[in-house]
Formats: sequence, structure tokens, C-alpha cells
Amino acid sequence: MDDLEQLRKTVFSIIESSKDAGAAKNAAEILKLVSEIENQRAQTRKLSIEEEKIRFDLETGRHGSKFIDWKEYAKLLTPVISVLALAVTTVFQGYQLHQSTAEHEDAHRTEVIKLLSQAERDKACPSTLLLSRLDKADRAKVVAQFLFGCEDPASFKSAFETSFEPVEWTTLPQIVQLNRILGPKLESLKDSVYDKATGQTHIEKLDDAHRKEYDNLREEMVYLSDRIAAALKGRGQGQAPDLSYTYILDANLSGIDLSGANLTAATLENVNLAHAKLKNIAQSKEVRFFNSTAWWKSDEISQPLLACLVAYGDTDKTEYTDQDYKENKTRLLQKAPGTECPK
Repeated sequence: MDDLEQLRKTVFSIIESSKDAGAAKNAAEILKLVSEIENQRAQTRKLSIEEEKIRFDLETGRHGSKFIDWKEYAKLLTPVISVLALAVTTVFQGYQLHQSTAEHEDAHRTEVIKLLSQAERDKACPSTLLLSRLDKADRAKVVAQFLFGCEDPASFKSAFETSFEPVEWTTLPQIVQLNRILGPKLESLKDSVYDKATGQTHIEKLDDAHRKEYDNLREEMVYLSDRIAAALKGRGQGQAPDLSYTYILDANLSGIDLSGANLTAATLENVNLAHAKLKNIAQSKEVRFFNSTAWWKSDEISQPLLACLVAYGDTDKTEYTDQDYKENKTRLLQKAPGTECPK
């Protein structure tokens, strides 16, 4: 690919990606200059033939063949110099256009981030229109810190969908980070009405304002847990998810391969793990499986996680028979023998 063709493709790329009318106009002018350069190059090739002829005449001139008018020769070279000057000018203008477009995009992004920050300070949910002004990569990177003000679950979901949908494996770290931010807020509300004597959490004791906050947060966390499950389904070979310090709530992780996952201090509440794979789990300190999270329904659980679940698992087994629990526990222990949970 020659330099002009490369320049043409670059300009077309700028036209397609830029939303600035001025930049598009400048790009069109550069395309026109590129066409003129190509015409000049054709003329230059024609002149090259003439130059060869002149050289031949110079060689044969000593024998009286022809006499060369050097003024005419200089006149023939003038278009070549013009082409070179035009090429330099075009490349410089292309560079200026590229720099102008990049600076405009940076300024645009800075303006949007500033508006999002203002919404955060006002404890308001950022509008989907504002979020849509960022490209998807930027939305996935910055949205987590700007969704605190989304007290209304519907607004939260709308902002999330604008930023992350369709959910992919590559956006899992950002979704997990959002889960880590909201999870402690929900758990703090639960802890405020936890009765240590009975081991029960009395949500009904929350006042009206905190109860509304709890209900909204819980709905958002259930939604986030579902989106994490969707992202996990797209994991590639050899890629291990980092779910440390997450709060997975009311999610369906059945059949999902969690092998190698970092589950440090993760909480799985009322999570369906039927036929899930939890092999090679080396990081699981302080992980909690409770409230109907039937870990024994998994296809496989590695040591030492299995040993700790058998010894200290606090999952409520009231929804399952003792026989179901014992049979599946035996099945898992046969695949990963050993009953010692490290301290």
C-alpha cells in the first residue's frame, strides 16, 4: 500500500469516526488534495520519460545530434517540485486534522466526566443520554463510580444497560467492582438489625427510609448478580474470574465453570450451584455459602474448600433432605478426598 492510499484510508477513518462538521470538511479537502497529487504523479511519470530522452540527447549531443535548451529542462522539472511541495503540505494538514480531532474527543470526554461527577455530588443518577456520549470502553471504565445516586432500581438498570450491555467476559471486572461497592452498603443495613442472640436478621425493624434503601439496594444487587452470572458464561479457556469480596445474591450459577476463581471473602446467598464446577479453588479464605446455597449440588469442589464447607458450612439445609445432603457430600468427597480444613 503506497503512502497516498494509506493517507486516503486514514482520512476516511477520521470522517467516519468524527462527529465534528469542521473536521469532516477539512478531511474532504485533504481527499481532494490526494487526488491532485495522484494526477501530478502521473504527470511526473510522463516527465520521467522526457527526462530519459533529454539524457539521451545530452549523450548524443557531442556528436552533433541535438542541442538542449536548459531553460526548457528547468521548466519541465517545475511540476516535480510542485508535487513534492503539495505532498508535504497534505501530510502536514492531515497531521493537523488528526491532532484537532483527538483534542476535540479528549475535550468532549472531559466534559462528560465533569457532568457525571456533578451528578454524583448531587446524589443523582446519571442520565442514559449523558452516558451514551461516551464510547462503550469508557462507559465500562467509569460508570461504576457514578451509579451511587441511582436510588431508583429502574434508573440504575437503565444506566447499567447503557454502559455494559451486552454483557461480556471483558466487562466482568467492572461489573464485579460495582458489586463490591454496593454490597457493603446492603450488608451494613442488614447488620444494623442483626440479633446475635438468635442469629436472625430482622429487616422489619428498619425504619421507613432505611427499609426503602434496603429494598432498592437488594433489587440492584440481585440484578448485578444476574449480570455477573451472564458474564461468567462467556469465560474463555484458561481464564479464571476474580470474585473476591463480592456479594452474589439470588443468582443462577448452575452449570457455570468457576474453576480457579478467587473466592476470598465472597458471599454467595441463595445461589443455585447445581452442576457448577469449583475445581482448583486456591483462594477461598472467609468465603460464605448460606441461605439455600446448596454447594453439595455442584459437580466438583476442590480441596481445601470442600473440607471447610463440610466442617463449617452454614448453609441452611431446610429445603433439602438429609439424605440428599449426605449422598452428594459423599460424592464430592470421593472426587476430592480429605476432611481437614486449614486454619
